[in-house]
Amino acid sequence: MEGINLIWQAAMWSLWLARNSLIFKGVKLKTCEIVDAIKRRSFQWFVAARFGGVCVMYEWEKFPLMCLLR
Repeated sequence: MEGINLIWQAAMWSLWLARNSLIFKGVKLKTCEIVDAIKRRSFQWFVAARFGGVCVMYEWEKFPLMCLLR
């Protein structure tokens, strides 16, 4: 459950940053850019929390739940 929470927090933070980008800079991010930011950010936080990776970015993008269960 901790891993799902990490992904949720990364999603909310990425959406918040996208919102701020629109409001304060006038830059509207594409949906795919926000999704990529969520994937990248959640992977970085996952690796930092685990003190090293148990999977690579490719695995995280394709099968995040498998990485969380390792």
